[in-house]
Amino acid sequence: MQSVGDERQVAESKFQSLHVDALVGSPFHLRAEYEGIEELTRSIRRQGLLEPLIVRPVNDRYEIVAGNRRFLACKRLGLSRVPCIVRLLTEKESYEVALIENVQRQSLSPLEEAEAFRTYIVNFGWGGISALARRIGKSEEYVSHRVLLLNLPKEILDLLNCGRLTTTHAKQLIWLKEEHQKVLVARMIDDQKLTTRETRNLIKHMDRASDAGQDWPYNLSPCPGVKRSAVTQEALLRHGILMLKSVLYSMDNLVRSAQEMPEMQEFLMQERYQVHSALDRFVKAKVRSARPDI
Repeated sequence: MQSVGDERQVAESKFQSLHVDALVGSPFHLRAEYEGIEELTRSIRRQGLLEPLIVRPVNDRYEIVAGNRRFLACKRLGLSRVPCIVRLLTEKESYEVALIENVQRQSLSPLEEAEAFRTYIVNFGWGGISALARRIGKSEEYVSHRVLLLNLPKEILDLLNCGRLTTTHAKQLIWLKEEHQKVLVARMIDDQKLTTRETRNLIKHMDRASDAGQDWPYNLSPCPGVKRSAVTQEALLRHGILMLKSVLYSMDNLVRSAQEMPEMQEFLMQERYQVHSALDRFVKAKVRSARPDI
C-alpha cells in the first residue's frame, strides 16, 4: 500500500486516488448535520463515486475541502481508496470553495448559509459583503439579508429552522423596530398562515402606527400619500381581514391565559366566535368583490 508520506509527495498532481487514512475532515462545519447519508451510500454502492472529493494538502494529510458527505458514505462502504482532486489552497480559498459548492448545490439551510456568511465576513475578516457576494456569485442584497436574519429573536429562528416560517417572511420581520413586534408577527404568520403580501401590509401598518405614537392594531389611518379616492373596496376588505386575523390571534392568547378561569374562558370563547364569524363574512365579501357573478 502506498504510504501517506508517498502520497503527500505527489500533491502537485490534480487527480489522485487517495487512501482514506490520508484524509481528514474539514475544520469548517458549514452544515449542522449531514442528511441523506444512507441514500448517498446506496447510490455509491450501485454506481460508484461519480464525483471526486476536493482536497488540499495540510502537513502530512489531505484536508477535505468539498465532499464530506461523499467521504462518510465511502467509509461506510468500507472503501480503502477514493478519487480526489488535489488543489493547493490557502485556508481562505478552502473555505470559499466549500461555501461556493454548498451554495450552488443549495445544500445549506438559510440559517446555515447565514452563519457561513457571517463567519467569512466577521469571524475571519476575509472580506466584506461585496467581496463575498462577488466570490459566490450572489447579489450583495442576498448576502446582507442572510446575515441580518441572525439578528432575529431565537423564537423566530427556531420557526425558520423547522420550516414553519419561510425566508421571505423572515426577511420582512427584520425591519420591525421592536423585538416583541417581530415575535408577535412571526406567531401570527405561523398560526394564521399569513401570505407574504399580508405580512408586508401588516408590518407597514404597524410601522405607521408606531410613527404616529399609536398602539397597533387600533390605528386604522390610511397609508400616507394615498388619496382617499384611490382606496378600493377590495383594499378595504383586505385590510379588514388582516386586522380581524390579528384580533383573532390576540383572542387566542387571551383564551389560553384564562385556562384557570372557566367562566372567563367561556366568555372569551364566545367573543372569539363572533370575531371568527366576522372574519368569515369579510372573506366571503372579498371573494364576491373579486367575482361579481357569484
